Amino acid sequence: MKNFILFVLVMVFVGCAKVSSPQTSSNLNEKIIYFMGIDGLSISLKSSDDFDTAIMKDGSGKEYHLKSAPAASGIFMKNSDGVSIHFKGDMAILKLENGQEFNIIPLNNH
Repeated sequence: MKNFILFVLVMVFVGCAKVSSPQTSSNLNEKIIYFMGIDGLSISLKSSDDFDTAIMKDGSGKEYHLKSAPAASGIFMKNSDGVSIHFKGDMAILKLENGQEFNIIPLNNH
């Protein structure tokens, strides 16, 4: 009889336990590409919409909001301040608002 009561109590507690569904992250589609250039130049490019838009961040933490633009090949992104990045495979060109251009390389594949 004690075993039966114990069994019923266990079933009540198990039945009353809250079943939670796994939480889904809103960042499942987030992709980040890291780039490196000469003199310690480091850039990250983060997108959650397959690079239709992206946030590019430099080594000092400055952020640039970029939008996809037409390119003959690869991915070309720019903003209205003249900042752009164009990359394909193992090559990339970064252009800053002051007109400086840098050859950079991606450190990981997207």
